[in-house]
Amino acid sequence: MLYDLIGRFAGIGGECALVVLFLVSTVSVAIVCDRVWFFAQRILDIDLFAGRLAPLLRAKDWLGARELAQQSPASPSVVVMAGLSQIDNGSNTVRAVMRSASARERLRLDAYLGLLRALGCAALLVGLLGTVFDLWEFLNSPGIASGKTVVSYNAISVLAPLAAGLLAATPALFVASVLTSYVQKIMCEVEFITEFVMSQIAVESPAVAEKPKAFSVRAA
Repeated sequence: MLYDLIGRFAGIGGECALVVLFLVSTVSVAIVCDRVWFFAQRILDIDLFAGRLAPLLRAKDWLGARELAQQSPASPSVVVMAGLSQIDNGSNTVRAVMRSASARERLRLDAYLGLLRALGCAALLVGLLGTVFDLWEFLNSPGIASGKTVVSYNAISVLAPLAAGLLAATPALFVASVLTSYVQKIMCEVEFITEFVMSQIAVESPAVAEKPKAFSVRAA
């Protein structure tokens, strides 16, 4: 019974695999285009940004620093803008807000990358499964019993699902790997700009020295 069931799946397995791979490839291309466009709009020269930001922080021009950060949608700029929005509440609050903004930016940067990797792996498995079904159908075809060769049976069609799976999986896995590395780079820039801003705030906003407590005559 199981043998017959597999044979039935094998009869339509190759064609179904190609349809599934077409859908997977379409979704993968859409995600790749979306992510590439997302990152392309958020390119930032972190050294130039820090160089322009430093004089504003030294001059305690918080409004000017926020306006500079608003000029770019990049993650370091977003984190800086979030932190400076709480500058009146003290340096501890600024650091906490910047760390929270960093975590939120990490979620935005990693969006769909896991799905893209999953689609790449799925394309490989579907392509392999489709090839196995086609090979199963070929080995159980009347052509083998009549002495026909593999070439006469058009063995290229047997390998078509595997080739389609590789074509669909390779771009998805490659782009996901490249963008994951790029996300790591951006998060290093976010960590750098966070420490840079906090160092400037600490220098320009020294802690107020505690006033000596007044002792009353009675306490003495």
